[in-house]
Amino acid sequence: AARLMAAPPDDGSPTGLRDKAILEILYACGVRLAEIVGMNLADIYPERREILVRGKGNKERWTLFGAPAAAALQNYLQDGRPKLAAAARPDDPLFVNRYGDRLSRRSIEKVVRNYAARAGLKAGVHTHTLRHTFASHLLEGDADLRVIQELLGHSSVSTTQIYTHITKQEARRAYLNFHPLASADSDAVDRHGDNDGDDDDDSDNAGAGAGYDGGDDDNDAAGAGAGYDAGAAYSDDAVALESTPAGRGAGAAYRPAPI
Repeated sequence: AARLMAAPPDDGSPTGLRDKAILEILYACGVRLAEIVGMNLADIYPERREILVRGKGNKERWTLFGAPAAAALQNYLQDGRPKLAAAARPDDPLFVNRYGDRLSRRSIEKVVRNYAARAGLKAGVHTHTLRHTFASHLLEGDADLRVIQELLGHSSVSTTQIYTHITKQEARRAYLNFHPLASADSDAVDRHGDNDGDDDDDSDNAGAGAGYDGGDDDNDAAGAGAGYDAGAAYSDDAVALESTPAGRGAGAAYRPAPI
């Protein structure tokens, strides 16, 4: 994620400032694509580092952001947006194109895709990748599942629990790949399934990994690429978004993953 956040050009251009703010908000807040598209100026409370988000069913929730996102937003609002926006509009969209109109879903998808390529990340990075990274990093920092549910805007905690399995899969993969005492037998178990006889079988929870399409609460991810593989998105050879500096997310719960 650090590479992606650093990808926009540091040239002070209006679009560069805008794109930097978009990436920071997507990761710091874990918002859906439709939610960042719909953000208005009046929804931003920079002094409290909070954003009023309107989610599915027009349900409102508050989400938080850290210092890097606050700085990126301030730079965009002071030096970027005034040069992009035309006359004031009734809804005052937060992110606008060069004509002053609200930035579309497709345009924001393109921003993420282009900067991911510039950062040298593999294909398949989109807005929902950052939402997954937000949730997984909070879990790795021992944040309470109910807090993450509230920040993500999930109506059911069972949807949020998808991320607990993803994180556990990554912990298992990291152990088997890097621990010096992980045996060859353990490698075989990892390839063919969890054969330890308990009820916690990683291999039969494919819904949380391979082929995950966003779940019942996050199916707006289809616009960014249906069939998103949440498991693959966190593997070492996919999008290495685990090595992110602290301070970008919702608070002190985040700490960088050790691997």
